Amino acid sequence: MKNVNTNEKSRYTCMLSALIVVDDTVTSMEIEKLLESMGYRVWKAGNSEEAIRTALSVKPDIIIMETVLESGDDGIETARIIKSHADVPVIFITSQADRDVFERASGAEPDAFLLKPPDSGELEYIIRLSVDRNRIWRLFLSANERYRRILNTTSDGVCILRHDGLIQYCNERMARILSAGTDEIIGRNIREFLHPDERERFTRLIDSCRKGSRGSHELRFTGADGKTLWLIMEGHPLDDPDSGTCFSMFRDVTEEKVLAEKLRRNRRCLELLSEINHLAAVSSEPPQLMRGICRELVSAGYSYAAILDDEFMTLEDEGERPPGKFTTGLKRDGEMGVYVTEVPLRKSYIMVAGGIMDETETRVIDEIASTLAGTLRRMESERKFEAADLRYRELFENAGDAMFIIRDDRIIQCNRRARKLFRADKDEITGRHPWDLSPEYQGGRRSDKLAHELMERASREGAYEFNWTHRKMTGEQFPARVTLNRSGDVLMAIIKDMSEPYRAHQRIKAEHRKFRDLFESIPDATFAIDTEGRVIAWNRAMEKLTGIKRDEIIGRGNREYALPFYSRRTPGLLESILTGEEPPGSTFTSPGMVTSSMQRSM
Repeated sequence: MKNVNTNEKSRYTCMLSALIVVDDTVTSMEIEKLLESMGYRVWKAGNSEEAIRTALSVKPDIIIMETVLESGDDGIETARIIKSHADVPVIFITSQADRDVFERASGAEPDAFLLKPPDSGELEYIIRLSVDRNRIWRLFLSANERYRRILNTTSDGVCILRHDGLIQYCNERMARILSAGTDEIIGRNIREFLHPDERERFTRLIDSCRKGSRGSHELRFTGADGKTLWLIMEGHPLDDPDSGTCFSMFRDVTEEKVLAEKLRRNRRCLELLSEINHLAAVSSEPPQLMRGICRELVSAGYSYAAILDDEFMTLEDEGERPPGKFTTGLKRDGEMGVYVTEVPLRKSYIMVAGGIMDETETRVIDEIASTLAGTLRRMESERKFEAADLRYRELFENAGDAMFIIRDDRIIQCNRRARKLFRADKDEITGRHPWDLSPEYQGGRRSDKLAHELMERASREGAYEFNWTHRKMTGEQFPARVTLNRSGDVLMAIIKDMSEPYRAHQRIKAEHRKFRDLFESIPDATFAIDTEGRVIAWNRAMEKLTGIKRDEIIGRGNREYALPFYSRRTPGLLESILTGEEPPGSTFTSPGMVTSSMQRSM
């Protein structure tokens, strides 16, 4: 055993101590040298009895024991005896690497089992780990059981960290947070669980804690299962200023962060959809819409956005396109996702790169693709409608008949022919009621009431035609034939000016009267038939000759005119001329009656 004087004892009062029980002189000296460099007071023993006595009297912080001593003593059994009386960590070293030795050594619950000669770096790490772990264990064994129970049942993770980040203790909650067992965590450096971006900041926090600062800080960790965790750390320096340790509590806020991030992304997605819908509403041309969508996507945080044709050639884009070839679906390249979705029924695609690209984001991009497709269809329909509307307006404006469009009993549109017919400008006609362009009465009925009835009938039946008297802006009245057709919520009125047909009709009636007077004035018995053999004229002389009144025979067919002459329905001379049939050979023999060839027709 190594002896020291009284002054040396006082100097070692606060030092850690170690007991070396190794027969191999070289190995023993190397271990001694290492321990002294670590600040340990070193004790040595050469056999089992001396080792037990020294361990129980000195109570070292660590024992380094050879499994089989040269004296023949069993190091494993010696260690078991010592540990049954004192709580001290033991490190076994041996030159025997067989399984039996290892299994026997495990029964003594050593802190480590190393082959000779041990690596100094590995041995130093194991010594530090074993002593620290044992020290923490003794600390908690000496504490009140109630406090230990509190630490293990608290909802927060608890760690005691050394100034260099070594985990000297963690409770079960902390182990669950990191998805590991407490034995897998204690002795490791907490930086192993920190996100790489957080390690520098964590070092500053530990230094502040050692200097007496307290506070809460949000840090990113990575659990043993690889999942990202968000923990709020509250660090407090321990009362022992020489310990250089920090008592830290960790509250898991991962779910809150995930939810907050999801809500943030959802809000961003909703805002993006709102902007896209607004853009779709105000855009008038497809290129303008496509450029706007790409810009909005990049403004929302994506690195690249494009509209592609059916051959994946760029129509419009914004940002820097990622390299490589892409197909529809989601492709991840490291932390960046690239999503390509088809624009429904358009043979084109939307490509978006960057961001997390979770299911919510891909659904939003699909919705944007649907919006683009719907808006492009609307634009096409509007162009077709505008073209059709233009053709309709040209037809409407250039129609040969006067036309009104009526809604809610008022004229909202009129064509050129209507303006000419009514001798008025457009502003003088639109906005008026149809009866405002009519005399007050129509055949004894008020124009406004009759017009209401006729328009209601046309609305019910879909169309209606009637005669009407209109009045021009000059006050001149004229007869008209009006056709009303319902189209949706409007009525289209076609107004035919019947002035000329009316005058022609009057002239025909006058000529007809002249013809009738002339026909009646013929002294000879005369009648007329049409090409169908119907009687259309029968003068007074014919009435006297045949005894048949005009009203009785006018309009009769089937050669009834021949009965008075031939007593049978046979074609007369006139019909023979019209039809080419052979005329009858007999004559009418009534007194004073001439032959049928003498009959006259008009």
